[in-house]
Amino acid sequence: MPLLAVCWYGTLKKYLSLLTLLFVWMGGVAAHASEPMKDIPYVAKANVHQKLDIFVPPNVVSPPLILYIHGGGWLTGDKADVPPFFMQTGYAVATINMRPTSVARWPAQWDDCVSALTFLRENASKYGYSADNIIVCGISSGAHLAALMATKDYPGKENVKCVVDVSGPVNLLSIVAHVNHAVPGQVVFASPKGQIAALIGGPPLKNQSAALQASAVTFANENSKPVLIVHGGMDEIIPYEQANEFHRRLDIMKVKNDLVLLPTAAHNMPAQMWAPAFQLFVSRYVPPPKRINVAQKVQAPTKPTQAPPPPPSSPWLPHTLQNPNSAPSSDQPKPEPPRADQSRGDQSRADQSRADPSRADQSRAGQSRADQSRGLPETNGQGAPATGFRARHHQALQQQQQQQRVQ
Repeated sequence: MPLLAVCWYGTLKKYLSLLTLLFVWMGGVAAHASEPMKDIPYVAKANVHQKLDIFVPPNVVSPPLILYIHGGGWLTGDKADVPPFFMQTGYAVATINMRPTSVARWPAQWDDCVSALTFLRENASKYGYSADNIIVCGISSGAHLAALMATKDYPGKENVKCVVDVSGPVNLLSIVAHVNHAVPGQVVFASPKGQIAALIGGPPLKNQSAALQASAVTFANENSKPVLIVHGGMDEIIPYEQANEFHRRLDIMKVKNDLVLLPTAAHNMPAQMWAPAFQLFVSRYVPPPKRINVAQKVQAPTKPTQAPPPPPSSPWLPHTLQNPNSAPSSDQPKPEPPRADQSRGDQSRADQSRADPSRADQSRAGQSRADQSRGLPETNGQGAPATGFRARHHQALQQQQQQQRVQ
């Protein structure tokens, strides 16, 4: 008994494990269809910062993917800070976290972006988006990394179709000269103890090589990806001259790019201000999402009409009598036309009947006896076939007599 109990428990445990995996898989499919999948590690042995979220819109077949990199001066910010209009574009969205400067210096942030892109390319079929149509978009410090993904070489760059840079620094050395000293935010950002110094490990002017190696303009070439550059004229952190410099550099390298300067926009401008430019720009380089029309009603096939069953052949039912007004069927033999001599004989007998009424009565009686001998029903006084129960009974008797004679 103890051995049987152990075997039974092991079998039950195995089936319960299979059921648990099935429910987890079904839950994953449901989440994949409508809700974001959160905190997915994109590297082996990932720490708390090396995770991403994926949102795949429902009722869209293999949509393009937006790889979004949040801002925060490479120190703060979170992958949950996503432009709201992304969810209405019909594109899939992957938003990533990376190691902040408080944990690791440059190029750790760049390495995390490339690792996230590699993970997203390798798992496109698993999550249901297109790995061949990727849009990289970033804001502020995230735009700095996105701009590098447009100009620098790395594995999987061929899958990136275009890049969107919103309020990003693209030259960490020239930004010092672009600073407006009347704007405290710009001064702090490029100061010897600011965010750039924390990224590269020291003041830009004293670490020029490191600053240039972390700048997108350094790697711009004819193979760079198309770039949309968006910047605010009232940016209080990143001078708008950074956008002008990037635009000129890409033009020199004959790289497709659009520059959108919003004169009254600040650094953290609302996403609705650049949403139309984003949608117009990316539509040139990635196909539109293929939406499924789930509201379309499927018409049920019409049932074929069946022919009514043939009537029974019993002579006792009134509807089996032949309708004199119905057209003869094609399989019935057509009556032979009367011969000329028979027509003349019928006409002669008709003339005699009109001349002598008694002869007409005798002729009708003789005709009735001839019909009876052939098994036809009796006729009434007007020469028409008799109908009703007696006529049908007489026909049935006549048929039985004929069958007996045949036998």
